[in-house]
Amino acid sequence: MAKNCEAEIVLIEREQRLGGLAGSFEIEGGVEIEKYYHFICKPDTTYMRLMQELHILDRLHWRTTEMGFYHDGVLSTFVIP
Repeated sequence: MAKNCEAEIVLIEREQRLGGLAGSFEIEGGVEIEKYYHFICKPDTTYMRLMQELHILDRLHWRTTEMGFYHDGVLSTFVIP
């Protein structure tokens, strides 16, 4: 049987909105987009070592990606030819 526990929690956030790196911001027309592009770089040896220590490195699959954005029903690329 679970016991009822009480704890005092202090939440520290620099911004006026919660989210940190997982936060978003508003652009034209009230559209929300994420603040940061989240990805793993192949040369990030520290991250790779951590994944290896956690025995999950073999679950990582590399994919060729392209950056873009979707707005008003249109998918546009960030790449300029």
